[in-house]
Amino acid sequence: MSDLCRRRQPTYFALIRLKRANAMLIYFNQQPFSLTPPCTVAEFLAAQQQLRPGIAVAINQQVIPRSCWDTQPLNDGDTIMLFTAIAGG
Repeated sequence: MSDLCRRRQPTYFALIRLKRANAMLIYFNQQPFSLTPPCTVAEFLAAQQQLRPGIAVAINQQVIPRSCWDTQPLNDGDTIMLFTAIAGG
């Protein structure tokens, strides 16, 4: 796993510098993160120690199947939400 997807929470001034550098800003569970592209969903979740059974991921309010996590790239401005799957009726 690359450290390109490691967690870095930018400050206001760092956000301005991000736009000048080759970096992208995403939001993970409402927290800003800066990443150096390319980074896939699986790489990002592994770097955040969130790659575990029983979770679902939505990017920009669209659920991404687990089978696509290894190939789904993250893009600048993406909003990622992590959910715990719950069985019931």
